[in-house]
Amino acid sequence: MEVTNHAGSWNNAILEVRKLPITSLVRALFGKLVDYFDARRVEITTQSLNGQVFTKFANMKLKRAISRASGHHVKLFDRDTWLFQVTTTKDGLKGGNNHTIRIHEQTCTCGKWQNYRISCSHVITCYAYVKMSHDTLVGDRYKLEIISKIYNSVFEPIPHKGDPRWPTEINFPKI
Repeated sequence: MEVTNHAGSWNNAILEVRKLPITSLVRALFGKLVDYFDARRVEITTQSLNGQVFTKFANMKLKRAISRASGHHVKLFDRDTWLFQVTTTKDGLKGGNNHTIRIHEQTCTCGKWQNYRISCSHVITCYAYVKMSHDTLVGDRYKLEIISKIYNSVFEPIPHKGDPRWPTEINFPKI
């Protein structure tokens, strides 16, 4: 079953445990969370060891943008403010569009750079024109080094009754 929204994804993830009593449900979901974090740690470590710097999503977006950038034409309007105009190559009914790129403001009129924080093909064309690397223009949220810190959390097992960490007195308000 293909899932396309957050609620559907959540329901699919808890399918086999959602009818359990609440304490069993919480324990099962906690176990899934621990497994999820462990899988992400392994995946990120593997990608880092393979020399990757960015997530699979960012790499896919960059690869696509780089392949499109080769057909663009760039005009530098102001070297001090890094103002460019990029014209896309006309291909049938597509292309032939002009985009304004302001490197210092980190904006492109296509909106992709601002929305994704990953260099669009127009920005990549500008950076290639001035012989600079566009890799510095990828947002921190896509850097494996940063993401690995999210998944490096250590989880403690949920204590059982009788465990010294089990709370002996819970002062809930009485209604």
